[in-house]
Amino acid sequence: ARNIRQAGIDFHQGDILLGAGLRIQPAHLSICAAANHATMVVYRRPRVALLTNGDELRPPGSDLQPGQIISSNEYALSALVRQWGGVPINLGTAADTPSDIQRRVEGAENPDVFVPIGGASVGDHDHMKDVFGHLGYEPVFTKVAIKPGKPTWHSRRNFQSVLGLPGNPASALVCAHLFLRPLMQALQGQKAGDDWIQAAVSAPLEANGPREAFLRGVLSHAPNGARTILPARNQDSSLLTPFASANVLIHRPPGAPALAIGDSVDGVRLN
Repeated sequence: ARNIRQAGIDFHQGDILLGAGLRIQPAHLSICAAANHATMVVYRRPRVALLTNGDELRPPGSDLQPGQIISSNEYALSALVRQWGGVPINLGTAADTPSDIQRRVEGAENPDVFVPIGGASVGDHDHMKDVFGHLGYEPVFTKVAIKPGKPTWHSRRNFQSVLGLPGNPASALVCAHLFLRPLMQALQGQKAGDDWIQAAVSAPLEANGPREAFLRGVLSHAPNGARTILPARNQDSSLLTPFASANVLIHRPPGAPALAIGDSVDGVRLN
């Protein structure tokens, strides 16, 4: 018969139309409806509560006094949480007192993940870990052998996670990609680790020290398909400007030897 579409040309009984771990897009909703499903079983978007800490922190636009700095971490982290499928909740900036930190944590509306930023080193005013410990969160790890990002820590209470990030901006962003993104992927039923790549370095790299390191770099693709990575010149853990162009974190294992131009490295895509 002409001008008549045959039954089953789009999909058949028993076909898998939407696989597990897939982020739902607009067309997926119509596919589900066309297959006569009135409901879908999905993972909801994880709620991620960001809590910065420090008497020295001030919002952008402030008239800074000596010893004060602009609080910048929460802006990139909020955007990354949205990009990774979550709902960011900004708990503000807590003073360097256990009572203010606890008040903000207890006032949060049941997030899936707390992300305290800063306040986790060994100073007299670093109270984050103690407050969460007082509230019944059990430590999973208290620091990591990674550069930058050694103060990163993780605790849990029932089904709620705490991922503490360093206060240094570059450290916070690096460790958000290394730890927060996989955590959020797991909460959404997605497979983590698909963002690793290999490429040749286009500048020499020094030998690495005893800690695993992640260096900011720019991944480029040549017309012949070859991939190269140019490391940022300055990898200081306080610097944000290298992230303006960086699209990959170069992975350097502990004790890795020096590399010459053209040697292969692996890394984690940032975008």
